[in-house]
Amino acid sequence: MAARHRALAAELISHILTIRHWQPYLWGRRFVVRTDHFSLKCLLDQCLATIPQHHWVGKLLGFDFTVEYKPSTSNIVADALSHRDIEEGAMLAVFVSRFNYIMRLRQAQSIDPALVTARDAILAGSRGALWGLCDDMVTFDSRFYIPPSFPLLQEVLAAIHEDSHEGVQRTLHRLHRDFHFPDMRHMV
Repeated sequence: MAARHRALAAELISHILTIRHWQPYLWGRRFVVRTDHFSLKCLLDQCLATIPQHHWVGKLLGFDFTVEYKPSTSNIVADALSHRDIEEGAMLAVFVSRFNYIMRLRQAQSIDPALVTARDAILAGSRGALWGLCDDMVTFDSRFYIPPSFPLLQEVLAAIHEDSHEGVQRTLHRLHRDFHFPDMRHMV
């Protein structure tokens, strides 16, 4: 019995950490969590008895999702990496994301005056070596460039900050992985 509770707790924590990790993709969207643990299907409907349960389930508040039970024998995608040799040449999808910020930034490449000017300067060779184009998007030091006047900037800042509220340095680190904009430190 104790081993089953530990396995269930480990599965619950892995689901929560996965949802939190993919938060920028999942927040504000309805999604489905498929699990081979039947008791997790009723996760949000059951009475939580311990403080750790309240702590972990509280991290899911605000997400719009449902939990579906799928027995392990028919849940091939859940074990896609361990069952990758099931069918030679078959592709098993673990996660397909649509990152709205990148799509919106891509659309702005031909509309926003700052991005159009930067793109033209890069093509003319008048920008420095750190500037470039990646998939027709303006980059600085291999990171997506967001002009300071672009409305998307505030949304990206808010999403990265609200992901885990870990302070200025961690927020800067997360932003710096994918994005560049002038005066980044001051804005954060």
